[in-house]
Amino acid sequence: DADADADAAGAGADGDAHRLILGGFRQLLPGAGVGPAHADDSRTHAAVGAAMRAFLPGLFDTPPLVVDSEWGGVMGWSCDGLPWVGAVPQRPGHVLCAGFSGHGMSRTFLAGQAAAQLALGLTPRAFVDRFQPRLERTGQSWCSFEPASGQNVD
Repeated sequence: DADADADAAGAGADGDAHRLILGGFRQLLPGAGVGPAHADDSRTHAAVGAAMRAFLPGLFDTPPLVVDSEWGGVMGWSCDGLPWVGAVPQRPGHVLCAGFSGHGMSRTFLAGQAAAQLALGLTPRAFVDRFQPRLERTGQSWCSFEPASGQNVD
């Protein structure tokens, strides 16, 4: 029976997957998860996973959650807290889509779409002008895209 199969897979009879994406709790990591020690996104952290698993049941008095997937991620911060999405100044043909400052899950879908459209030479359907890379956003001269002295980029 299709409904029984859907329910067993975690989806309701209406086909809705009943899934939730939850993030956060990086404050439980040394240095609040910021810095080179947290550049490896291939592993997860037990303390963060445990806190997320306890969060919703503690907040809403729900049964324990079934976790489909868990991942770690590197967070890119920008100097003004807003993403940088658009043509890179002084770099013809380069498009930037970075610096979501911990708010990537809610912004990357449309930002990635806009970046792809720009890379193809198209005008994006949805675009936030304030996200465009501009010198005045940094308060300083445009930074280099070359690695800093002494950094290994391999």
